[in-house]
Amino acid sequence: QEVDMSASNFIFKENDSLTAPWLLLFESTLNSSYPDASYLCIGSKQLGGVFLAVYVKQKYRPMVCDISIGTAITGVMGVLANKGGVGVRFKLFDSTFCFLNAHFNAHQSNVQRRNEDYREIMRNLLFSFPTPNSDVSIGTHDNIVWMGDLNYRVDLSYEEVLEKIAIQDWPPLLAQDQLRNQRALNNVFIDNAAQEESLRVTWTEA
Repeated sequence: QEVDMSASNFIFKENDSLTAPWLLLFESTLNSSYPDASYLCIGSKQLGGVFLAVYVKQKYRPMVCDISIGTAITGVMGVLANKGGVGVRFKLFDSTFCFLNAHFNAHQSNVQRRNEDYREIMRNLLFSFPTPNSDVSIGTHDNIVWMGDLNYRVDLSYEEVLEKIAIQDWPPLLAQDQLRNQRALNNVFIDNAAQEESLRVTWTEA
């Protein structure tokens, strides 16, 4: 996330010289961490500061097919790549998989704009194939994995958040989590299952 936030990158969208070192790092880390399983990259894509690379174990590579990559820009006037999403989809055996990395609008009050970023990506990010009229949308996949800087916030004051974290009082923080609440209203990530929170809340002091 935010691998390159320079102004030129928001215009030209992709920079191979920037992504190549990341691909090498990912591959070396995976293969050194799991020496009994060799990993191969089946697809990668950069859009502005968003970068996604999908790896599979080498033994499963022959079973992977129908790989396609898609992007959707949600930045200023639908042109600047400072916000948007990238996706890599493929078929493994009889199941389809779609991995997505996205960067939604920032700032505390922009909840509806973040919701619209989600809807725009769901609507506009398509995976193409050589056959005419064969584009595949996100929602048609058997398995969908979202990640990224979604920018949903906690609707409490800075001081209240620090106080709750200090005493490890997580329920009030989760109750004011914008993403949880928007999902409960079926505004975003509809029909997407989410694992119950079992880890301590993470936070960054700006």
